[in-house]
Amino acid sequence: MSPHALARLLRVSLLPTALADALAGLVLGAGGWPAGPVAWLVLPASVAFLHGGLVLNDWADRERDRLSRPERPLPAGHISPRTALAIAVGLLGAGLLCLGLLSLGLPSSATTNYSLLAGLLLVASILYYSLGPRGPWRGPLLLGACRGLNLTLALLAAWQSADWQQAGAEAFVWLPLPLCYAAHVFFLSRLGRLEDGEDPRPVGRRPTVFLGSAGLCLMLAALMPLLWSGQVTDANSLAVAFVPAPLLGLYGLGRLLRASRLGPPWTRELLQSAMGRALGGLTIFSTVVLLNVLPSLAADQYLPVLLLAALVLAGLPLSQRLARSAPPS
Repeated sequence: MSPHALARLLRVSLLPTALADALAGLVLGAGGWPAGPVAWLVLPASVAFLHGGLVLNDWADRERDRLSRPERPLPAGHISPRTALAIAVGLLGAGLLCLGLLSLGLPSSATTNYSLLAGLLLVASILYYSLGPRGPWRGPLLLGACRGLNLTLALLAAWQSADWQQAGAEAFVWLPLPLCYAAHVFFLSRLGRLEDGEDPRPVGRRPTVFLGSAGLCLMLAALMPLLWSGQVTDANSLAVAFVPAPLLGLYGLGRLLRASRLGPPWTRELLQSAMGRALGGLTIFSTVVLLNVLPSLAADQYLPVLLLAALVLAGLPLSQRLARSAPPS
């Protein structure tokens, strides 16, 4: 098993998006960088769930990929099915172990490890997607749920590790953001069904519709602070709410719209190119989620969050570079 084959199996070009999901949820749930060991358990859990799910899906699809994706590591014979299954089970188990360890550091007021419950639901969704029946609708719904749950478990982990009396209400205010993220991924996954030829209907202009709908979900997340009057309390907070997240959202929307103009006519190569661009942009969505916390912070807390957002956004060119040798789809 070569390092290149393993990198392709794991889809390492999506690693920055998993880290971005976790960082966004942690900062949003804690109102800044969370105290204690929570971040150092959630970050590897998020990565393990994403890549474990990807490997399990490739293992389950190995026979079909012999016809449609013969270049992938399993049908090409670069990695054995038994090894791939062991990697998938090991990663999913490691993710649950990390979330289970959070129970050891929870405050006395926290009677339930909600992040572990979210992780169990995430693993169940991964198993159902990989091993159960899929289609042009059920599969994308499950994939959207998986990415939304990945963000949610980080949000809940930070929330339950903080002072519940102070952080609880604020964390629940932001739970619509994972729903926006899930919808965003759903539309991108609908595009992916077209790429894989799993939707029997004519392609037509549907890729343009899917990419545009994903962009609308992104903009809704970018404007989310303005929907909650309690989050925008003064002129400074209003300015912060209107500038970083919406501007980044517009940039991400522009990327998606440019991808939508690759066709028609939509060949498989153009669909694959559009899908690659869209998946690389998941980091933009996570950064927008992270920036949602700014209006609720004091002015002296803006800079650390903005620097962290810049660090997360740096994952975008990293994903693009990694995608050259390990495509995300």
